[in-house]
Amino acid sequence: MNDSGAYVARILCILFGVLLTTQVHAATVTEPKTLVGFGAKWYFWIDEQAPPGWPLANGPSSADNALAFLPETRPEGTDPKPLSPTLQSDTDRVLPLNNGRGGLVTQGSWWNGFSAPFYARSEQRWSKYQPSWSKDKRRNARKKRRPYVRTNLVYPTDLPATDRAPKYGSGSPEPGPAAMYFAKRFQVKDANSIKALRLQTRFKKGVQVYINGKKVATDRVSTDATYGSYGYTPKAKARWIRNSIRGSDGWENQWLGMDPSMLKTGTNVITAVVYKSASGGSPGMYFDAQLRAFTHTGFVKTPYLNRVTKDGVTVSWETTTKTSGKVIIKDTAGNLIGETRSGATGVFHEVQIRGLSTNSEYTYQVVSGGLKSSPLSFMTAPADNAEFGFLLYGDSRYGVRVHKPLAEMMVADADKYGANLVVHTGDIVSKGHEWDLWQERFFKPASPLISRVPIYPVPGNHELNAELYYDYFDLPHNEAWYHFRYGLGDFYAVNTNVGFGPNSSQYKWLEAELAKSVAAGETWRIVFMHHPPFACADSRKPGNKNATKYLVPLFEKYNVHLVLLGHDHLYGRSANINGVHYIISGGGGSYLYKCTPDEKMVVCDRRYNYVRFKVGNEEIRWWAIDKDGALIEEYAIGY
Repeated sequence: MNDSGAYVARILCILFGVLLTTQVHAATVTEPKTLVGFGAKWYFWIDEQAPPGWPLANGPSSADNALAFLPETRPEGTDPKPLSPTLQSDTDRVLPLNNGRGGLVTQGSWWNGFSAPFYARSEQRWSKYQPSWSKDKRRNARKKRRPYVRTNLVYPTDLPATDRAPKYGSGSPEPGPAAMYFAKRFQVKDANSIKALRLQTRFKKGVQVYINGKKVATDRVSTDATYGSYGYTPKAKARWIRNSIRGSDGWENQWLGMDPSMLKTGTNVITAVVYKSASGGSPGMYFDAQLRAFTHTGFVKTPYLNRVTKDGVTVSWETTTKTSGKVIIKDTAGNLIGETRSGATGVFHEVQIRGLSTNSEYTYQVVSGGLKSSPLSFMTAPADNAEFGFLLYGDSRYGVRVHKPLAEMMVADADKYGANLVVHTGDIVSKGHEWDLWQERFFKPASPLISRVPIYPVPGNHELNAELYYDYFDLPHNEAWYHFRYGLGDFYAVNTNVGFGPNSSQYKWLEAELAKSVAAGETWRIVFMHHPPFACADSRKPGNKNATKYLVPLFEKYNVHLVLLGHDHLYGRSANINGVHYIISGGGGSYLYKCTPDEKMVVCDRRYNYVRFKVGNEEIRWWAIDKDGALIEEYAIGY
């Protein structure tokens, strides 16, 4: 057997053992029961006033079928006009609301027969958007993709449909309906068996939600909002956190661990109202929702490790119900070292453990609301001038079928070669504001890895700098960009999704930190960020222009040795570019990109991958490994 074959065999043997030892830990994730799913059919009300009896503790007493507004057929050889309704058989439905008399065809009634998500645009906005909507429909049909299921409601304003929509605002709000109302009945077999609810709403611009007439959620609108109130974008907790998404998208918010006491056995009703902003928009309003139930207290996110230091680590987890919690730390002989309690009762916990010994192995166990996690081990960071190993990967996004086995391989690799830290170069999920993507596409597949190897991530463009990213990870400095010392290495996380030009606070911080490291005579400087200044992907060459213009000169000036990158879905390595080597590991699960080596990026390999590093006094050596355990390349740089 050659060296490559032997390596694959070793990985497979170790991987089999890891699967056996981590199965119990992964199985502790508690799955909810869906009461109302995304994409469901809802009663809807859209008018110039709120529906009578709102918020309808028992739901609408009657409703008309909105399909009656749509034609069954269209005369052969005729093309629909921009403001034409779609056919009844279409699932991507368009319903113009103009009754031709200055009012709405839907006024005064509840309607049914249509499915979420619901979009509402003015005639002027729809006229501008309709060509791209039609293009999407034709492309889906040509590629035999499943057609969209959604509802587009087009409301009139005081302007002809062909006019350009003016700029509306608080002083001059967009005419037309200011809110949409929704209602849906759902069944609960045994209300007493439900311990907690989880509500997720996707909406624009503000929302209020009720269950059986009790208000359970309000976001981006005043708590006493009524018809004629407008939604707004609240101020973010930090200026780099994005609190709104592209204009064509809806926001999502989550309410976790909700008290289920308003539920009753049998038929229940969930109702919601979405408020548009005074400026309107495209869409002006948007709505979809999901309601799920938990029947017992359990782990949603099993305990995981982040922010490891020489004297501690942060342990984070999430539960189905609001609980208190603590982390128990023991040494390898089983002696109790200490217990650290979570600071508050809630569903998400983040506990910083401190006072441990450098470069030492410990076990940790979480106790939370009667739950006990499996005891697992971790290593604290080594002394400042010690050799060490670490793992690198990125762009996991939605690729669970790759991400999960890759994470299990990395656990095996860490066990065998002593890599006690993992760096993620961003695009952890596809949409950073959607809770389900974090749960299903990252935390579940990555659990075997991050429950044992602490993670340091950096945001990619798909995280959208959304608040969930900052909620889930305990990171140094301001969490958007940061530095940490690990053994012989100074690591610098650079956020390429916010300003990093010479006048930005991030650039000034980075230059000061790099200068400090050079002055101290530290051995290795390692930057990790998402966007490559020099690309491997054919569609992205030559690379990120601003990174090349602003960051590359900084790296060269302060003798940065390695820059670790993602964004290109592949493995790549540069030549020595004025003393700096650039490594791309963006093969964590997203679809792979076509690539071609060039004079700067001399290795470009279109494979799913992770990279193991060994950092020593004289050299940094690394091994790029594909998802089948095969070696892509081994390479080293000297000090």
